[in-house]
Amino acid sequence: MTRFPAALSASILCSIAVAMLWGGNIGALYPLLEVSLRGKSVQQWIADDIAEGEAKQRVITAELEDADASLTPIRREQLQAEFKSLQHAIDTKMRLRPYAELLPNDPFQTVALFVALLLATTALKNLFIVGNLVSTSWVVQRTTLDLQNQYTQRVLGLDLASYDRFGTSQLVTHFTESIEHVSRGLQVLLGASVREPLKILSCAIGASLISWRLMLFTLIVTPPTALLISALNRRVRRSLKAHVSDSVHLNRLIFQSVISLPTVQAYGMEREMEKEVDLAGVDRMRRSVKISLWIALTKPVTELAGILAIGATLVIGAYLVLNQQTHLFGIQLTEQPLTIPSMLVFFAMMVGMSDPARKLTDIYSNLQIGIAAADRVAEVLNEPSRLTVPNQPAADETVIDQPPIAPVVRTPGNIEYRAVSFRYCEDQPVLDEIELTIRAGETVCIVGENGCGKSTLGKLLLRFYDPNHGSVFIDGVDIKTLDAKQVRRSISMVSQSPAIIEDTVAANIRFGSPNATDDQVIAAAKMARAEEFILNLDQTYESEVGFDGNRLSGGQKQRIALARAFLRDPSILILDEATNQIDQHSEQLIYDALRDFISDRTCIFVSHRPEAFKLCDRIIVMKNGRVVSSGDAETLRETCTTFQKLFHGQPDNSPEIASDNLSDRAAA
Repeated sequence: MTRFPAALSASILCSIAVAMLWGGNIGALYPLLEVSLRGKSVQQWIADDIAEGEAKQRVITAELEDADASLTPIRREQLQAEFKSLQHAIDTKMRLRPYAELLPNDPFQTVALFVALLLATTALKNLFIVGNLVSTSWVVQRTTLDLQNQYTQRVLGLDLASYDRFGTSQLVTHFTESIEHVSRGLQVLLGASVREPLKILSCAIGASLISWRLMLFTLIVTPPTALLISALNRRVRRSLKAHVSDSVHLNRLIFQSVISLPTVQAYGMEREMEKEVDLAGVDRMRRSVKISLWIALTKPVTELAGILAIGATLVIGAYLVLNQQTHLFGIQLTEQPLTIPSMLVFFAMMVGMSDPARKLTDIYSNLQIGIAAADRVAEVLNEPSRLTVPNQPAADETVIDQPPIAPVVRTPGNIEYRAVSFRYCEDQPVLDEIELTIRAGETVCIVGENGCGKSTLGKLLLRFYDPNHGSVFIDGVDIKTLDAKQVRRSISMVSQSPAIIEDTVAANIRFGSPNATDDQVIAAAKMARAEEFILNLDQTYESEVGFDGNRLSGGQKQRIALARAFLRDPSILILDEATNQIDQHSEQLIYDALRDFISDRTCIFVSHRPEAFKLCDRIIVMKNGRVVSSGDAETLRETCTTFQKLFHGQPDNSPEIASDNLSDRAAA
């Protein structure tokens, strides 16, 4: 918000102007009532008040100078205070007299003038209210936009461990719901929460000018009311935090239902999923009702306190005016007996304080909602990265003129895993002291049972995670000393389920290489054997692929993903089960494309497909997070029991494991 000082200053200045005009309009009732009730002009009213005050001073002076009068110290002190108060009132009216001469001499014309001024200042007040709302809205919307951008940047920069901890539904819920609550809270914070207290302060100042003692006496109910509302707000805030969790759970179920819709319908689980969503919705509804209860309780508390203060003002004021007293129960409340007009204005000031005080209930309720939402958003924004780089500035430090990461020049692509151990959870080790070297330009295939850590090797290489122990080296450099983005610029990856964005074919191929030319995109598509189906689409490369590529087949999506990987011209290519879910024709096209592409770069297959073995120089066998063997398929079939179990039952020539296509390079 401090980035927009002009708009923020305009918002605050408009709030101050509204508050001053709010109290000023009420204060203007005093001369209006005096003129209308007494039938005098303002000039005559001021002159009579000055004369009356001076007459009272003469009486007091005579009583103080009367030698025969037996004045007690208390009585003498009261007379001196009253004389001083009268002198202050006379001095004030003397200062106002020159300005009063500018007003009409006729009482009716004076009333008409004050009414016109009241209408004009009310219109001006409303103009300032509009200015306050517009400037506040501008600041809030710009701040919200910055928060959304910062949140998006932080989410996209999360390491996968943090992403796994939060989950998709929670991250999306905070963006769509929590940030919206933060925005509303900011709107209240910069708008009504500034404007309404200033209106209360304006009326409090006006009331204190009439009698500050009487004002404090009638506001005796304020402290206990504030304590009660504070207790209710604490309950609201606790409930709101739980409500956000309920929303996350509900959204998680909805996402799961939509994403898994074909499976849900195929297995007839519609009713069961409906029940789960309904139960989550009921829990969220109950929490919302509970929050509404706590918020609703603050309204009658505030209203009752306001009515109590106004009622006390009316009763006490009536007693003081009707009996022309300055004390109540021996406590001095006014320096002089109050007149009916002054008491009516004092009462109006108290009413003017009660209306903003009542609005503050809703204001603080919305603030509590915004604060609770901000706490949840802050959890993501303050999530520390586990992928630290030595000597890199902290996340909260501002880096001025930091140069962008330069594109990585093609490197040899030599890979080393040195004593690498890793676990996703403390009680679930995945890799155990892995020692593995993949030479530059070598093509390897990693095989093993599910859960043995095959895919994890690729994730560590991409620096989605850092090892718990040990290090991963690329061309002799520990990747923990490099920025993760820099590491990934030299690597392309094609997974089993490639991410396809809702855009054109060309945009999906260019994804990750935004500066690629159309010719380069077409060349990558041809190399990936994708052009054969692209040219048959209605708009060829400009054809929309739909959400998650739902207008394409599995094989077509994989070939687009392969073209995307080729376009980056990486030093290292990772294919993680890239052909497991596609037809044989598409698989053969992909392997043909790979055969031409991997000749001068390091390639890692994670696959059990026989066709992949033909392209590999070496097969690496893993079991229980360790490398247990390495070599060509024919040798492993004879010497490695793990490999034998994995491919038991396949005909000896099923993979057509021709030894001339395999290298004897065996050492891991």
